[in-house]
Amino acid sequence: MKGKTSLFLSAFLLLIVSSCNSDDDSQQPDSNTGGGDSLDQMQAQTIEDITSGSSKIWHFSEITLSNSSVTDLNIANNFNTTDDEFVISVSNTNDVTLEWSEGHRINYNGTTSEETLLEYYQFPNTYTMSFLDDSSTDLTVPDASINFTVINNNLIQGTVTLTSGETISFSLIEKTVSAYLQPSTSTLSFTNLYTFESTGILQSPGMKSSWVDNSIFIGTREEFVINNIRPERIFKYNLDNANLTQIDFLNPDFVTKNLHIINDKLVVAAGQNINQYNIDLTDNPTTSSHGQLLTRFGSANSGDNIFIVGGVLGADADLNKIFKWDMQTQTMSEFGLIPEDRSGARATIVHDKLYVFGGSQTFFGDPEDTIFVVSLNDSSEVTTLSMTNPVNFTFVQRKENLIYLAGRKDIKDNTGTTIGREPVLGVFNTLDNIYQELQSNLSSTSGFDTIHGMTILDNKMYIIYGDFGVDVGSPNNLRQWDVMVSDLN
Repeated sequence: MKGKTSLFLSAFLLLIVSSCNSDDDSQQPDSNTGGGDSLDQMQAQTIEDITSGSSKIWHFSEITLSNSSVTDLNIANNFNTTDDEFVISVSNTNDVTLEWSEGHRINYNGTTSEETLLEYYQFPNTYTMSFLDDSSTDLTVPDASINFTVINNNLIQGTVTLTSGETISFSLIEKTVSAYLQPSTSTLSFTNLYTFESTGILQSPGMKSSWVDNSIFIGTREEFVINNIRPERIFKYNLDNANLTQIDFLNPDFVTKNLHIINDKLVVAAGQNINQYNIDLTDNPTTSSHGQLLTRFGSANSGDNIFIVGGVLGADADLNKIFKWDMQTQTMSEFGLIPEDRSGARATIVHDKLYVFGGSQTFFGDPEDTIFVVSLNDSSEVTTLSMTNPVNFTFVQRKENLIYLAGRKDIKDNTGTTIGREPVLGVFNTLDNIYQELQSNLSSTSGFDTIHGMTILDNKMYIIYGDFGVDVGSPNNLRQWDVMVSDLN
């Protein structure tokens, strides 16, 4: 009887085990029947996390560089990494794209944080993203050698590997409204920083700052002659040691000098030529004729391209043309048109848009209050916005999502005679297309004091200010001018 009982228990236990195994098999996920979170479902959730169903903006929270000389060098606080944005988007067909607005490029060969700084503003690039095989969190951008791992809906980790072997490792977090710069709300309080002497400030000077060199540059066409040539003069003021130096370039040209820092070179866009200086001003520049006759034009650069707006000379001049100068091929081409003729209207670029502010429709004409926004992807896409105040001559500079404006407005009587001038200050937020005027402590004792140039460095605005300058009694009729500075915010 005992043997039969044991046989019965064994058979009963075998039946239970078989039944449990059968139950386990019936509960396994089936990607075809939807019996659980399939790979497709998990990938769909990841896409939702990184795009919010349409598009989502990310930026660096951490970034390190590794090359043959350094490992994990922290560059998270550099100006050329804090301006990066990653826009990840999903289409109606579930295609995922990455638009990387790199801002200023990184010097990947640097061995210190300072050496990785590079002033080389770049056009955004768009790539296709795809999941790695059998993964719901790892994505790749083969065209840019970028790999991402999605941790959650507010954290992505990744690497970029260059063909020459350098690697950056990074963490991305969502870029919310609080991460963007906000316009200055306080009154700008300008104080004198230094003075310099020139005969060219009442013409059309240029002004530009350099993060890498921590210097202020001013470019003029002087009115005196050296060897029968009115020189192009570049002034450099070093903010570290307050040293002011200058160099003269004896090459005939017109009065307008628009300054750019491109790949750590000082580039002067002038009326007839493009001149490229070493940033230390130790040698004469290389020069190329761009083939046009220009004055009081605006210009802005992205990558190796300089976009030139308005200012064409001639009886039948088209003052609404946009030209593009390619620094690699040394050629000028027509890029597009703005809706109206412009003279004295300066420009800047934020990501893939060209912004043109104010100016007049004729040479020394009545001021305009327009802001033209031109797509660099399609020059036929032009939006017209407005400022609260028309400005004859504008000077503008990008600071991340903000564009600061300084300028000169001429005051005329009923006969059209200029009876005064006043300074204008403002800021335009590219996030919401709102322009607002800025208040300042600038005053005018003569009624003609105004702004003749402007640049931004770190969190400060620098301007050239005065009426007609102070005569210093030199043989060349040099006049003294003030460079003033104010904190922003």
